[in-house]
Amino acid sequence: MCGQSVVPVLYFNGAVLGVMQQGRSLAGKPMEWVRKALAADPQQPKALLLAGTEAFDRKAYAEAAGFFERAERSAAPGTSLLEQARNALADARTAG
Repeated sequence: MCGQSVVPVLYFNGAVLGVMQQGRSLAGKPMEWVRKALAADPQQPKALLLAGTEAFDRKAYAEAAGFFERAERSAAPGTSLLEQARNALADARTAG
């Protein structure tokens, strides 16, 4: 994993599976996995994007923007994750 801990990635994967099983909802178990991923690695960009999406869905736009800003800072340059974080941040700022 190129120096990156496997644990937060596994937690993130658990969250994604939970979202798929729950009809794309982040509520409940998927967010538990996201919180575990962020506890293991507070800068895990995929988990930050999911946490931001969940906050956005609750209309907690300032909270969502905070997660998306962190995702933007932690995503590797030139990646689709960086682009997703920037787009989501713009959406949260516009909505808020």
